[in-house]
Amino acid sequence: MADKLGPPKRVYEEPEDKAGEWTAVLLRPFDIPLWWDQLEPGVKKVREKSSHSGAVTWKPEDVYAYLRVGQAWAYIALKDGKYAGFMIGGKARQDPFSTVKGMLIWIAWSQTRGAMEGILPIIEQWARDAGYTYLEMSSSRDGWERRAKQIGFRMRERTYVKSIRAKVQ
Repeated sequence: MADKLGPPKRVYEEPEDKAGEWTAVLLRPFDIPLWWDQLEPGVKKVREKSSHSGAVTWKPEDVYAYLRVGQAWAYIALKDGKYAGFMIGGKARQDPFSTVKGMLIWIAWSQTRGAMEGILPIIEQWARDAGYTYLEMSSSRDGWERRAKQIGFRMRERTYVKSIRAKVQ
């Protein structure tokens, strides 16, 4: 996520007046301070649930900073006009031998069942319009393997890490 994403062509929203419908609203960098009190508890919960593997090196402050400077994006999910959760992401790792571009879903959290499924089509359209050809997400949590398949993701690779730190005597 080293270079900026740039603004999307437009904000994608589903009509808010339909009962039971999902709305996805893209937060701009200047919106983040206004929404951080809603986002931060979910960011902290994701970090807490994922930190057992040692894969999480970011802190909530890092997420805030990336969002504020435009290095990451955030969509909030609303159901019937009420806050339900969010997705935060950026650019996926680029394969140096390919021209395809991927968008990373970095952090996803919801307090309402179905939020990810509800706003994912909106994020997919935004990514397509911005020239991306795939979405990428990763998790150290086993439950995501089943859930990812349910929402159309497939496993591309597995990463194994072995610590080689000096042993303390």
